[in-house]
Amino acid sequence: TVDFDAARKWLTMCLEHHGDACGSLIRPATENLKLIDCQTRLVVNAKKEDDYLALSYTWGDAGEVTRKEQQQDVSFLQLPIQFPETILDAIKVTQQLGYRYLWVDAYCVDRTWADFHDQLRQMDAIYHNAVLTIVGAAGSGPRYGLPGVGHRRRAFPQVQIGQYSLSPALPVPEIDTRNCAWATRAWTFQEGLLSTRRLLFTEEQVYFECRRHHCTEILDLTVADIEKSRLTSPLQGVGHKGLFPVDGCGKHPWDIYSRITEYSSRELSYEGDILNGILGVFRAFERKQHPIRHFWGVP
Repeated sequence: TVDFDAARKWLTMCLEHHGDACGSLIRPATENLKLIDCQTRLVVNAKKEDDYLALSYTWGDAGEVTRKEQQQDVSFLQLPIQFPETILDAIKVTQQLGYRYLWVDAYCVDRTWADFHDQLRQMDAIYHNAVLTIVGAAGSGPRYGLPGVGHRRRAFPQVQIGQYSLSPALPVPEIDTRNCAWATRAWTFQEGLLSTRRLLFTEEQVYFECRRHHCTEILDLTVADIEKSRLTSPLQGVGHKGLFPVDGCGKHPWDIYSRITEYSSRELSYEGDILNGILGVFRAFERKQHPIRHFWGVP
């Protein structure tokens, strides 16, 4: 099962030590935001002071069912007793990390055109302002679940020899996620990119990445170890660079070239969604010190 003690440690370390590098919020806050209350299983209107987690996952074959479920006003909607395992597991993760509220697109966005488009324009704020984004990087749909939460995953043995703990090498996250469905879908591109902290659930491991460091549960390091090794050791981050740019969408106006190129390699079920799936990224570039409001051919 997932080592939630380690996950809480990574998150706490970031919240307490990384300051604005990982903690600055987009203001004004997201308007008309709705959240799942993980205690009552109701969808409620968010208050300004509510901290929340977000979920990034693939809809898979359940997409049409999910779309039909959204054809209603979601305010104070009682969630069904049975719903996809990934959402159920994400609720468990939210509570295990000490939080009450979770944002999930399928349950927190009305499918009325006005609300849907309004939420699309705020995707940068929704994911950026989340304390953490839970990423379902295993399986190909919402019924797969998060490995190590709702169903068991393969165990990796550890051997203690004196002061040393030996474990088999796990795939580095770049390899672990390269061919997963989540990394190929267009909608998930901006969800991972716009988040400041992510907790990825792969088939093999749980992986945490913020804008200052990245950790896996196979390396059980203390906060002091992590901060020290970040500066002195190639071991931290399992000797690799992070999966996401440390400056979000990018520091410079021309970084939009790279983001559009990366997004264009992703897959869409509906070609008409091609602009909708990257609106949050465009909005993020509009908020830059030197804003971009037009890219040739992309109004």
